[in-house]
Amino acid sequence: MSNRIDLEALLSLIYERYRVTKPIEREEILPYVKDEMLAEDVVNSYRHIISEKNYLKKGKFLVVSGIDKSGKETQTISGGGCVKPLSKFLTEKGYRVYTIMQPSYETRLGGLIKYYLTENKKTIKLAWILWSLDRAQHAENVIRWLGEEKNIVLAKRWSESNVVYHVAKGIKADEIISFEKNIPKQDLTLILDIKPETSLKRNANPDAYENLGFLKLVWKNYINLNNYYPYGDKIYIEGEDDPCTVNFTLLSVVNDYLERQV
Repeated sequence: MSNRIDLEALLSLIYERYRVTKPIEREEILPYVKDEMLAEDVVNSYRHIISEKNYLKKGKFLVVSGIDKSGKETQTISGGGCVKPLSKFLTEKGYRVYTIMQPSYETRLGGLIKYYLTENKKTIKLAWILWSLDRAQHAENVIRWLGEEKNIVLAKRWSESNVVYHVAKGIKADEIISFEKNIPKQDLTLILDIKPETSLKRNANPDAYENLGFLKLVWKNYINLNNYYPYGDKIYIEGEDDPCTVNFTLLSVVNDYLERQV
């Protein structure tokens, strides 16, 4: 992939077109990605970003977030041992659950993020757009799922993550929020709160965004999330506890939240 992709030129094209709300054709993307399917994914995702959507929301949208290695995937989807994943808990409560992992590394757009974090050697100011494109590819399914009662969208990370991480890189929160304004937003963000030092201790293979100084900035942004991200309720869960205790707290908080919505 590294020999075929010009990320900086690709993101510059997307940003310039976004500023004037103009579409992008696949043929314009191909010189930068050299892959027709990936080019089509970029075009479709960008279309969701610039297209305003009106829809009737009957379901709920929950997000589990936090800095790296805070236990998001374990608590949300994978579980194990004494940890019942939130997705299973909600299903047992009678909800139909649509889960999303962010970044979506199993997709072509998520693969661009993986490439940027692990192979790309150059810092790109507009890199945050990669995360927006990844998220936008889920927009249509999210809207469809939220159109039914007893449906829940459950995501590991969402737009708030893009904001806190890239504000720590010097990007303005309003710029990211404006770019993602047409992407559906969550009703509740559950933040698994751990210290940056704990994150690094748990991480055997840190990527380009995982160093102590940077994680301290990200953690501070999470603590002050309301200052940067106005969407939905926020609840902080003590993530330094053992996984079983974190799980008990998380499930209790979500259960109480949903009961209050009835």
